[in-house]
Amino acid sequence: MKGTRSAKITRFIHDDDYDLCLRIGELIELSEVRDSGPPVILSRLSEGAWFPQDIIETIRLGLIGGGLHPQQAKRLTERAVQSGYLIDYQAVALEALYAAMVGVPDDLPEVGDDEPGGATDPDDGKRHIKWSSYFQFGGVAGYTPAEVKAMSLYEFSCVRSGWMLANGGQPDEKDEPVDDDEFERLVAAHEERSEQATRVLSMEEFLAMNKDKVTPS
Repeated sequence: MKGTRSAKITRFIHDDDYDLCLRIGELIELSEVRDSGPPVILSRLSEGAWFPQDIIETIRLGLIGGGLHPQQAKRLTERAVQSGYLIDYQAVALEALYAAMVGVPDDLPEVGDDEPGGATDPDDGKRHIKWSSYFQFGGVAGYTPAEVKAMSLYEFSCVRSGWMLANGGQPDEKDEPVDDDEFERLVAAHEERSEQATRVLSMEEFLAMNKDKVTPS
């Protein structure tokens, strides 16, 4: 199955080929309308234990992320993904969500404790992702919530890793949102460096730093 690190795939739906892309914004909405985190929906789709709305909403939001106007995506989904045809689109929904969470896939997912997608809140088994971590980190790195929503998970992980490397952190291998303690440490270090970079030196500090270059008159 073809996919890219932008999470975009192209699939035939109803009457034509359409792009589907589940970025962070679409994944947040999917979590809200299905009351389940993307890892759980991915698991249901891959194990055949899905609900009709798992397929319908995943494809509708994927079409929006792929560039269709929300009303067009809604009408296309209502025409194509309906009772009697749901099984035909199970694979499309699975592939769209898998591409969003993993990137370029080699084969179908085996969902377990190690699936990517960020830290999850301990809850009733619905495994909601802590989207607030993404917005917090995006804000510190200089991105607006809208810009964070427009990123794929892979693109966000690249931003996060680059920012951490630039600010003295070590990105982990799983590219999960930074924990609270590490987040606070990095923010403090970033603010301290920013303050030092913009602070005006006193004459005494300037002379002390340049004592070897200043010739007494």
